[in-house]
Amino acid sequence: MAIQTLCLLCKRSMEMVELCRPSFGSIVRCPRCGLVRVFPPRLPEQLARLHNDPEFFNDPYFDKRDLSQDSFVAKKRALLNMLTEGCTVKGARILDIGCDTGSLLTVARDEFGMVGLGVDVSHHAARIAREEYGLQVLVGQITELKLPRASFDFIIMVDVIEHVADPAAFLSKVYQLLRNGGKVYISTSEHDALVNTIGLTLYRLLGTRALGLLEKKLYIPYHEFYFTQATLAQLVRQSGLQIVHHAKREFPISDIHGILLKLALAPIFAVQRFLGRQTLQELVGIKAL
Repeated sequence: MAIQTLCLLCKRSMEMVELCRPSFGSIVRCPRCGLVRVFPPRLPEQLARLHNDPEFFNDPYFDKRDLSQDSFVAKKRALLNMLTEGCTVKGARILDIGCDTGSLLTVARDEFGMVGLGVDVSHHAARIAREEYGLQVLVGQITELKLPRASFDFIIMVDVIEHVADPAAFLSKVYQLLRNGGKVYISTSEHDALVNTIGLTLYRLLGTRALGLLEKKLYIPYHEFYFTQATLAQLVRQSGLQIVHHAKREFPISDIHGILLKLALAPIFAVQRFLGRQTLQELVGIKAL
């Protein structure tokens, strides 16, 4: 079946390559730029409903939200140290898009003296952030919220950009909200990771029998896009941001649930590191003065 749709990066209609077909649509790749996405595209309202579902909020991925865990806080602190290196921190304004229950904003406020604002589509997560941590959190799509232009020194998006219906419009809004010299942090999965290649190979060999694995671990219903370093960099540059840091890193094996899955992934992760095809990527961009 030929799948013709507009490519976000090429900005023209392309005949896509179908990689697999999970229950919520097809996973397709642009043959020209390599961008991978869900087809048919889902509307922002559809994605918002998915992320407001209790099943999403209670996913084991979020189990380590507890700020009483030193290792959890240390990860937030390390991210903020990396992003703010060489910058004035106290009193700086930070926006966390997809802030969930506000753990990163809490560390930014309590340890760095920053002034934070959170945005999330989940009413439940926003309520916890407000009531338990005293944070200011807005509910909604960042592209629809009326926030002052050039009002933030730092904007953070941890595992967010793959969830939105239009990442180009999303980053355009981020660019508008950043002050000149402001920095943005983006983390997302790396579609060129070896584990993705293994998953797609299993799908080609086993067909629908491999879908359970794909939908739980690689092509989950909450993601709309899948980026490689090349496609994410192209998207960020199209928004007007300059890239100052872009690297791959591995998903912490300690954060994986299930001893059998850890044992299975440990050797794959070791090979991924050797090949430079790790599971995650992170990018820091700056709005030039």
